[in-house]
Amino acid sequence: SGIYGYVKCAYLSYGYDVYSNTSLGTEEYYVKGTKNYLALRSEPKATEDVEIGKTYNGSVVQVIEKTNDTYWYVYDYNSGVYGYVKCAYLSKTY
Repeated sequence: SGIYGYVKCAYLSYGYDVYSNTSLGTEEYYVKGTKNYLALRSEPKATEDVEIGKTYNGSVVQVIEKTNDTYWYVYDYNSGVYGYVKCAYLSKTY
C-alpha cells in the first residue's frame, strides 16, 4: 500500500505472501562479486533513478522477499536500507 505506520507485532510473521505468490523469509546472504558496489533500489529495475543506497562486497543482507529471478528485496544491515538488489551478487557463503 506504500503506507508506513505502527502495527502490533503479534500479527506479523514470515511466510508466504498470498497477494504476489512469493515466499517471504529471513535468510541472510553475503554480497559477493561486485566491482564497486551493489545498488539498493526502490524498484526491481536497473536504472539509476531508482537507486536509494549502496552495499559492498562482504556485507550481509537479510532477504525479505525473493521477488523474481533477477531481483530480491533485502534489508542491508550496514546502511539500514530496504531495497531491491540483483540476486546474482548474493551468496550463502563468504
